[in-house]
Amino acid sequence: EHPVELSALGLLPMGKQVIRLQMSTERRDGVRIVRDTGRGVSGALEAVTLWDHRMAVSADPAGTGKTLYRDQLVFRTGALTLPSWPVF
Repeated sequence: EHPVELSALGLLPMGKQVIRLQMSTERRDGVRIVRDTGRGVSGALEAVTLWDHRMAVSADPAGTGKTLYRDQLVFRTGALTLPSWPVF
């Protein structure tokens, strides 16, 4: 676990969060996945009740020699989930 402190625009303290990383490199299709299932532990970040952030990297299946990057974030902040979406 990696504890971090966050602030809005570098000025307004938002609270503390724990980043919990898992690496998955055992997929047969060559996709490497980094997953963060951390949580907020203080301040406004405590409102986050679910945090599942997955980042996947693989060779472009079109065979261009480029890298394909995909990023998915699933989060919940109760009644504030929809208004929080642009922030996250």
